[in-house]
Amino acid sequence: MLCAVAFLDIVDASVTNVAVPHILTSLRFSVRSLQWVPSAYLLTYGGFMLLGGRLADPLGRRNLLLVGTMLVGLSSLVGGFAGNVGVSIGARLAQGLGAALMLAAALSALTATFTTSRDRQSALGLCRQPFSIPASNSATPSVWPSSLPSGPLRFTICSPAASPCSTPRPPASATRW
Repeated sequence: MLCAVAFLDIVDASVTNVAVPHILTSLRFSVRSLQWVPSAYLLTYGGFMLLGGRLADPLGRRNLLLVGTMLVGLSSLVGGFAGNVGVSIGARLAQGLGAALMLAAALSALTATFTTSRDRQSALGLCRQPFSIPASNSATPSVWPSSLPSGPLRFTICSPAASPCSTPRPPASATRW
């Protein structure tokens, strides 16, 4: 699940880049306000990353990971069905907050689960793989959104990916984090 968090983050960024021209016309964004679509996400994502890491210890890594993932999924739905500029930018702000909480909790869980240096390096290397996919020449997530419905509905791609949050929690003995 930890690597899926990184992959969800890459898919969301790719969807945003592909959907920007459609958002400009369908929601009647001005060119000035259009910059807030990616910027709102990045602003809250970067700003709340440290807070997410700090909250992971007292609130629990798993809980924060699930809250962040659900926030990404819900704000993805809201952003996909947004009817105006304010709702769209607000959804992107919430999505950035959810992504920051989600990724910080995932990285915290990964470093706490793998205690030896070799295991930790292997796990971090494996979880960095989704970030290298868009740079490859094969079918990448940045190509997938082009087959989705046009306009802001492309933002809803993260909602089904975030749906595993609704699964019941396993017994405490089944998890180490």
